[in-house]
Amino acid sequence: MNILIADDHPIYVEGLVNLLQSYDFTVVGTAADGKAAVEQVQRLQPDIVLMDANMPGMNGIEATKRIRKENPETKVIILTGIEDDSLLFDAVKAGASGFLLKKLDGDSLYKSLLELQAGKNPFSPGMGDLLLGKISSIEKEPRIAVPLSARQLRILEYLDSDMTYKEIGKKLFISEQTVKYHIAKMKQNTCSKSKLQLLEFYRANF
Repeated sequence: MNILIADDHPIYVEGLVNLLQSYDFTVVGTAADGKAAVEQVQRLQPDIVLMDANMPGMNGIEATKRIRKENPETKVIILTGIEDDSLLFDAVKAGASGFLLKKLDGDSLYKSLLELQAGKNPFSPGMGDLLLGKISSIEKEPRIAVPLSARQLRILEYLDSDMTYKEIGKKLFISEQTVKYHIAKMKQNTCSKSKLQLLEFYRANF
């Protein structure tokens, strides 16, 4: 399989290239943002793209959507450090064939790529159940825009009690990076320009 890596962290990319080559995969190119990934896919026609979700400019979800539309033969696996049901759902809607967390080991990545080659959709442990839970919750929700998820409300509850991002992460068994991702998404969804405004929104509505 010919693989393209799209990630904006050069040291991580270098390690991933070496890992894939040790398993006899061919890395045909790398890209540091979504736009470059779309262009590289057009030029190199890889079998698989290992796509980070959060990159500068065009993010990995939008790039996945573009790639799947313009090059349907190329499969995309989202490879991210963020454990989030909304991100997972958006990735699948965009056409991703799998969703893996960066904390997985080399053998697990190798097996996931073989699963993809065999026509399966690889997910990190627990992510498939998370996706089913997200779909189920959407079906049960009223057709009203709800800006915050249950997990995000819990994060705000802890944030309102003066806990740090690191402490919140430990409390919810997620990474500090994932907490920061949720905070950024909540600011966007509630049109809050700061953490203080976000907390004011939370106190006024919840």
